[in-house]
Amino acid sequence: MPTTPAGAKKPTDRKPKATASVDDDTVTLTIGGEQYTSRPLHEVFTPKWLRLNRRRDELDAGYTMVEDAFEGVRGFLDAWDTLSWGEQADAIGELQAAMEASLGELLGSST
Repeated sequence: MPTTPAGAKKPTDRKPKATASVDDDTVTLTIGGEQYTSRPLHEVFTPKWLRLNRRRDELDAGYTMVEDAFEGVRGFLDAWDTLSWGEQADAIGELQAAMEASLGELLGSST
């Protein structure tokens, strides 16, 4: 049976999948077994933030949301950069859903 040479790269499809969870007003992303918790969303996504970022295209807006929500979280961006396109898209979707729920609560939405 063939052996794997020393130092050979392992397939990336075997790395732990990135997951997201929402607790109160923060989002916790687990990347490579490490947990990264966002800043409180109501402090990040203020009416001023929405006004300043309302004209961004979808890609720019998604990355701006991630960068602002996890600003100052040590090691987060390095971990984020290891994710695949699909994993990043899933995490951005989780963050968008959490942001919308947070804003809905702040605005008194009944939906």
